[in-house]
Amino acid sequence: MRYELKNVRILDPVRRVDQVGSLFLEDGRMAAALSGEPDQAMDCAGLVAAPGLVDMHVHLRDPGQTHKEDLFTACKAAAAGGVTSLLAMPNTAPPMDSPELVRDLLARAREADATVYTAACVTRGMKGQELTDFAALKAAGAIALSDDGKPVGRSSCLLEALERAKELGLALTAHCEDLDLASGGLMNQGEVSRRLGLKGVPRAAEDCGVAREIAAAASLGARVHICHVSTRGSVALIREAKARGVAVTAETCPHYLLLTDQAMESMDADFRMNPPLGDEADRQALLEGLANGPRPPYAGGKGGLHHRAQRLHRYGDLPGRRADCPNGAAGPWPNHGENERQPSADSEHSRRKPGAGGAGRCGALRPGPEVDRGSGQAPRQKQKYPL
Repeated sequence: MRYELKNVRILDPVRRVDQVGSLFLEDGRMAAALSGEPDQAMDCAGLVAAPGLVDMHVHLRDPGQTHKEDLFTACKAAAAGGVTSLLAMPNTAPPMDSPELVRDLLARAREADATVYTAACVTRGMKGQELTDFAALKAAGAIALSDDGKPVGRSSCLLEALERAKELGLALTAHCEDLDLASGGLMNQGEVSRRLGLKGVPRAAEDCGVAREIAAAASLGARVHICHVSTRGSVALIREAKARGVAVTAETCPHYLLLTDQAMESMDADFRMNPPLGDEADRQALLEGLANGPRPPYAGGKGGLHHRAQRLHRYGDLPGRRADCPNGAAGPWPNHGENERQPSADSEHSRRKPGAGGAGRCGALRPGPEVDRGSGQAPRQKQKYPL
């Protein structure tokens, strides 16, 4: 089949292309030109065609929690939102701490609707005490290390992990949280939590964790990636560290850019998450950091849902949830109001690939590669889970 997408805005950060024109697809691949008349020509005026998005933070719940989600349903949902490559977090059951588990996941992922990369655990059983065999995990296919869901327990263990990861060229992605400060908290500590009579989590719970990870990485000249940044304090710490040459990168998530803790006044547990939604000052600091600072990637923070006790956030119906731009297809780019940041050919986070060097099908719109196709399905109806 031959397709022509006419009058589409073509954005390719790898080739630094930003222009309106036509894209050609033939037999499932990008083409410089068609060998004959198109079987279907589509007017895509007002739409954007861009490389498939890379979600750096996805919880597949596979193995061990497939009643909530599995590898294939997660990748189908990712493709529907224009995400064609993703990095799986290792807090599965059992945790992804052995080469056998890594190989099994990646082998099954060959049949999924998105390209799957995986992180493996920093510590055995994610207990924060004993390091896993990083070299064996890398040989099995892991491209990153994380104990996401909780921080590495012992700081001495964190230092050793950063040093070994540096030697092997692996990225360490850090869940930054002071568990003592966060203990028992239900939402961000502030005016709204006091008004609702709910125990809050102070911003310092995240900020202290970010400061520890940055200090550890700086002391070794190692690199560290900070997961799901949500506070203005963390933004300031990361900016300052980058200014003095620390190899720190970070990600944030759509819900921290779109919502604040005022959403909790609805007493709807869909708005309860970890880290919790901050206040308007946090949201503005994150938007400003994305617009003007060293540009971090977005991460969906996607995790499968089961029952109301899970109290995880489903944000599929939020405006601007993701750009529906799978590689080789066109979709709308959401408007974020006065702080709107249009996609551009300079969007560094759009052209990065997971891991040290990247691989797979993510990256550019150019003739030759097989097209990554998103299904473009509408999100499911939101369910309300009361607190």
